[in-house]
Amino acid sequence: MIPFISSNKIEKFINYKDLLSKNNKISEVLIKMAENDSMDDYFGEGDAKDIAEHMAMQAKVITPLANKFREIETLEKKLAGLREETGLSSSIIKSNDAKTYSWAPYLDYKTGVNELGKTGEKPFNFKKNWEARLSNKELFNTYQDSATAIIYDGGSKFKVDIDCQDLEGISMDFEDSFMTVKDYKKHKGIEFDKNEVIYNRDLTESEFLSHKVYEEMLGKDLMKKIAHEIYDVQNRDTALGLYLRDNAKVGELRSLVLNSGNYNSGAYGRDNLSSNARFVRESPK
Repeated sequence: MIPFISSNKIEKFINYKDLLSKNNKISEVLIKMAENDSMDDYFGEGDAKDIAEHMAMQAKVITPLANKFREIETLEKKLAGLREETGLSSSIIKSNDAKTYSWAPYLDYKTGVNELGKTGEKPFNFKKNWEARLSNKELFNTYQDSATAIIYDGGSKFKVDIDCQDLEGISMDFEDSFMTVKDYKKHKGIEFDKNEVIYNRDLTESEFLSHKVYEEMLGKDLMKKIAHEIYDVQNRDTALGLYLRDNAKVGELRSLVLNSGNYNSGAYGRDNLSSNARFVRESPK
């Protein structure tokens, strides 16, 4: 059976623009298959009619969703153009800490870093992203790319580079989904072993507060504030998971993304640098 696209999948369609262009094609394929008399060849005579009806229903759901996604993409492109003309971001948020925060979507990581560089800015590290999010609750509605890197050794060990110069200086010529460092052992960063930390699942409050990777990135004081917001205010039993790659190559370097609140505000060390990115900016009032 073709699975129904549930509402909790919608953000993934929005966040990954490369899927937007495929939605209309999916609808067309489903409709053609539903109308195809030869479906018996694929599914058997007894099931073909039911499957055809089910797929036709799915096509009716996917088509309006695809249209909405294309409208969103068009608006984002228009906003990006306005941002370049005026220097403003697509979302401006006033904070209580005497600063103005803004975030904007970009085609990929390098494009975002290049745009920040035009005004002498750099991408926030993971800690600064959290500080901005706690003082601007609207930022829970989006993910935030960072200049903090996860670097894999090809086995169980990995390093965290809090302010990664490789990411801060990424070239517009860069085309890969991740960077590769020449010498993992010599590359700066705090090293951890995946066998000694909890990863790839969400954490309870006690697990988060005792997590060594988070402690190095955020510090105990900020962790307590985050825990209060997530586990007390938002009343979540588990959240804030650290998600890493298990089959990474030697020297593989990726940006650590702070996921949106819809994804339990996890730390995501699997993201592709070639995927679309979102950066938070800050300036005095």
